[in-house]
Amino acid sequence: MSPAFAIRILSWPEALPLARPVREKVFIEEQRVPRELEWDEWDERSAHAVASDAQGRAIGTARLAPDGKLGRM
Repeated sequence: MSPAFAIRILSWPEALPLARPVREKVFIEEQRVPRELEWDEWDERSAHAVASDAQGRAIGTARLAPDGKLGRM
């Protein structure tokens, strides 16, 4: 039996194509965060967790900044 989801820790270049649709839907569309605030200089410097379902589709994301702050969940 395969797991219901998997979480991977990725660099920003790896995470970007997976995390972008999730963050745009959740933060920009649903929570109405201005686009210019959602995408910032911390993305490049942070580690990114991306959760994917059993079919490999991104279903969640989080960002761990160098200062230890967890965000974009």
